[in-house]
Amino acid sequence: MPLTSTNAALYDEIHNDPVALGYAQFLPASPGQVAALLNSLTTGRTGIVSTFVNARTILSKLGPTYGAALDAIQAVGASNSAVKWAMLFMTSAEGIDIGDPVTQAMLDTLAQASVITTVQATAIKNLARTTISRATELGIVPNPVGILDVIGAL
Repeated sequence: MPLTSTNAALYDEIHNDPVALGYAQFLPASPGQVAALLNSLTTGRTGIVSTFVNARTILSKLGPTYGAALDAIQAVGASNSAVKWAMLFMTSAEGIDIGDPVTQAMLDTLAQASVITTVQATAIKNLARTTISRATELGIVPNPVGILDVIGAL
């Protein structure tokens, strides 16, 4: 089987074990244990994932003082089309994907322009931070990784 980029990433991960999860002790006899390590949410890894939030979410999770931050962002929307649309999504029931790289970059830009503070931007962005598996961190597909995926990468 030719190595795809995902197979290559999985091969490298299993054979090099760069974060010392201990794959070698389970190979070749227990590929299921290796898959379990790759899929585990208990390895202390965190990452930004797709997370939809709206103004209600921000106020309930971060507190009423973030109302002023939302007002400041909305004021910029009067002269910036991208921010205007982002705030329209923010006020909808579905909200906006705060984990999207473009949304994260927009918050950084707003902080750099002193529209909101860097503390506020980071707090809002961190609403999309969650515990992730090593497989998710590496972008390995399929996710979760199965026994046959591990065997195929050996």
